[in-house]
Amino acid sequence: MRKFKDMIRNYCDLADFVIVYIKESHPVDEWAVNNNKFTTRQHQSLADRSKASDNLVTEMTQYPPPVTCPVVLDTMDDEACRCYGGSPDRFYVILNDVVVYQSGMGPMFSPLGDVEIWFAAHMKTL
Repeated sequence: MRKFKDMIRNYCDLADFVIVYIKESHPVDEWAVNNNKFTTRQHQSLADRSKASDNLVTEMTQYPPPVTCPVVLDTMDDEACRCYGGSPDRFYVILNDVVVYQSGMGPMFSPLGDVEIWFAAHMKTL
């Protein structure tokens, strides 16, 4: 999260950042991991998904330095996740309604450093 917050701070003059909160990657009732910071169950409703997204917002704003960006929720039929292959994480840069950068699927194939490299290479054209 720290690296993502740094990227928002570094490039907020060039880009707007939005998080699309999708289905839970490691819910305690399906595919739990031992070191999971939160004990979230798989969302059964949009209200569940909204409540779970509050953890993300808290993490972004509670720990210094606080950073915010809009967090929107995927539909319960996971439309955004299916269309953009967002599970568990993926980064996109959209310029003039065109996807100009798509990271690999995360967390292993979507290093934030690659997104920052893209921004650095294209800063003068943005």
